[in-house]
Amino acid sequence: MPDKPFQNNPRLTSLEIGKAIGRSRRTLDSYIAELRAATEMELHIKILVLDFVFFVVEIFIDLFGSGLSGLGYCA
Repeated sequence: MPDKPFQNNPRLTSLEIGKAIGRSRRTLDSYIAELRAATEMELHIKILVLDFVFFVVEIFIDLFGSGLSGLGYCA
């Protein structure tokens, strides 16, 4: 089996890569779709976490007002 045939030629099609690794084009396309979905899901989770953190910071600023201005937050 060739060692990572797609690294030396990024223009290979999924059919060519599939043949090189012994998988069908459909299977390879499915793998790629799953990887893209997982990556996108990770990004969405990170955005949600950051949104939550900023929401909590805004609550603290509302509760404590200018008491947090020394920490670099503008109230």
